[in-house]
Amino acid sequence: MTRRLLLLLCAACAAGPRAREGPPAAIVGPVTCLASLDGQLVACSQAGLALVEGSALRPLVDPGFRVLAVADAGDCWIAVGGIPGEAGIAARIRDGRVIARRRLADDLLGCVAVAADGTIACGCDDGRVLALEPAGLDLLGELRRHGGPVRAVAWSGQQLASAGRDGIVMLGRPGGATAALRDHSAGVECAAFSADGAWLASGAVDGRLRFHDLAGRLAWSSEPLRAAVLAIAADGGDRFLIGTEDGRILAADAATPASLREIARQAAPIHALAATGDRGVAGLSGAVVAVP
Repeated sequence: MTRRLLLLLCAACAAGPRAREGPPAAIVGPVTCLASLDGQLVACSQAGLALVEGSALRPLVDPGFRVLAVADAGDCWIAVGGIPGEAGIAARIRDGRVIARRRLADDLLGCVAVAADGTIACGCDDGRVLALEPAGLDLLGELRRHGGPVRAVAWSGQQLASAGRDGIVMLGRPGGATAALRDHSAGVECAAFSADGAWLASGAVDGRLRFHDLAGRLAWSSEPLRAAVLAIAADGGDRFLIGTEDGRILAADAATPASLREIARQAAPIHALAATGDRGVAGLSGAVVAVP
């Protein structure tokens, strides 16, 4: 009996691990980005890209690397991410297929944004903000550099904002004067322009929100929120949605300092936010939920 059991065990080992059964997972780990692309809401995670359908998620495409962010480039989508500590990768995606892929760094690409003129900016964990050529994702040059991982990039017209874990938000036209906004006292995790393009909001790990105008002037700061601010999204006009590490979802109007209020709460960190039409969506770990 013992000999037979050993033979069976050896045969199982020789056969190797079993293939995973069932359909691929739509989301693995935190939802790191929510983006409106071609009229669809798309979520990013370690599993690639997934379509958000209410509170359900349907796999769209797995580009073969951890996807941290995605943006609409007109004729395609630009997804960025990579392999932690090994490679920063960007991919062009069209009709659910990867049509171009480029290794651009030795660590993750954490964020991406496309300007109205087609200029692609992506932020790297090595602190660089890179400009990419749209058709083949060739590296056009370095736009600016932070002293730590770049956590957010965003465009308002020709103004580019970038935010890093060095605690600095940079604002200005590439190739022109750039202001280094040093109002945060801790690493900045997120930043976004308002829907009307007049305001820049940013949030940091010390729980503070900062609101600047396009000239880089600080309009107001929040009191500490007792948890890191992980996500910010524009929600029409000068309104923003804000997500925190302790699961709170807040709203604020950039022009009104007293407007910060809590609108919902989850039992898990809010890693991503999006506002599309009359609804908001929050990305958690392995799930999305509606925001009232």
